[in-house]
Amino acid sequence: MNQTKFLLIKKLMEDEKKNYQNKSQNTYNLINFMQNIAKVKEGKIQICRKTNKIRISSRKRILLFFIILIMKILFSLSIDNSITLKINSGEKLRIINIGYKSYIQSIYINEVFQERISSTYDFTEDNNIVKIIFKNQMSKCNELFKNCSEVYEIDFSDFDGSNMLDIVGFFDYCNSLKSIDISSWDVSKVKI
Repeated sequence: MNQTKFLLIKKLMEDEKKNYQNKSQNTYNLINFMQNIAKVKEGKIQICRKTNKIRISSRKRILLFFIILIMKILFSLSIDNSITLKINSGEKLRIINIGYKSYIQSIYINEVFQERISSTYDFTEDNNIVKIIFKNQMSKCNELFKNCSEVYEIDFSDFDGSNMLDIVGFFDYCNSLKSIDISSWDVSKVKI
């Protein structure tokens, strides 16, 4: 590796360190960083010796803009902040507190997309699987599953609760709930 490539990789690493310190690092930045290092090794990216900045032609800049835009869209779609419930059969069974209806992006019941987002549904079969996908992270989660009496299992493995501030009454009156694993939760921001 020649001196110019070494300097460019060093600069990319410094920029990545600044991103991390500013707490703006995410999976996209990491992918971008690795791709830039690969481009340096292939000689597709050059560094300006006077300004010590990355030099890219205008055509490549436009192309890079669209690639970044597509990657951001794909990255935002790949985030799955969801909870999976298992629920018994019955009419008008509550799956979530009605106050959280506006936080829901989509609901799937037995892998079938539900066009209508509601807090209650009719279930004709036993062992129904309900996947609730949320629009974003929630901070207020008190009484989220209050009165969801027929829910017997909840899977939080794809749920990001790191912004939760209030979880009072989270499982109130969930009489059928047998066991739950919340060991992966980050409850450092929860106010008691």
